[in-house]
Amino acid sequence: MRFVTLRNGQTTPAIAFDTGFVSGFLKRETLPDDAPVMATLMPIAERCLAQTETDHDLCNAAGHMLGVRAARGELVPAS
Repeated sequence: MRFVTLRNGQTTPAIAFDTGFVSGFLKRETLPDDAPVMATLMPIAERCLAQTETDHDLCNAAGHMLGVRAARGELVPAS
């Protein structure tokens, strides 16, 4: 996976998530039949955005799936 990085060459879970989200939103792909449901993706997204998830690939993938869902109008506002 390719991520946006900070000046020092590092990335963060939130940046990995955001990179995936933008990619998914712009590509507007068709969701696969086995795509994770929102209840699975949201806790991962929360960990990524809170910088507590250590797996940047997971953050990127979750962001990508949520970006695709957002492009399709499937996201609901979070409180």
